[in-house]
Amino acid sequence: MPKRKEAVTIVVLDTRTGLMLATHRKEDISQWGMPGGKIDENESPLEAIVREFSEETPYNVLINNLEYLGVYPCYGPTDYNVHTYMVKDASMLKINLSLKNVEQNYGWIHPRLLTVGPFAYFNKTLFAKHKDKIFGKLYPFIDWTTGMPEEVKTGCSIPLDHYGV
Repeated sequence: MPKRKEAVTIVVLDTRTGLMLATHRKEDISQWGMPGGKIDENESPLEAIVREFSEETPYNVLINNLEYLGVYPCYGPTDYNVHTYMVKDASMLKINLSLKNVEQNYGWIHPRLLTVGPFAYFNKTLFAKHKDKIFGKLYPFIDWTTGMPEEVKTGCSIPLDHYGV
């Protein structure tokens, strides 16, 4: 069995607005995901998330404003171990006007938009697993696992029973 590739993603929720920072695919602006990507050779997950975040958004993230949520499998055409971080306080994000490579494919969106599309099952499971940590008192009535089968092997997914969700 081939070794899973390594990737990173970051959860950013603005508790003042209830919106999450997300990026969309260049070819389809209806498909949103959380910022992140593959870990380069000889790069740590922390280095990768700082790099990916600055490539995909106009914000700087401070390392002391990050919390590591864990590493989770993501099944799809290529399987990944996804190192998942969360920004503890979105109000501490600062726009970096000197960034030249930001693709402008980002926005602040309702978290429900992250529960459809290619990363739906990964995001739903992540949100269900860490709902108190990510959302606090926001969205108490949303069942993040609605519409999910017991175990999903298509798209980017985590089997529900793997983490006790």
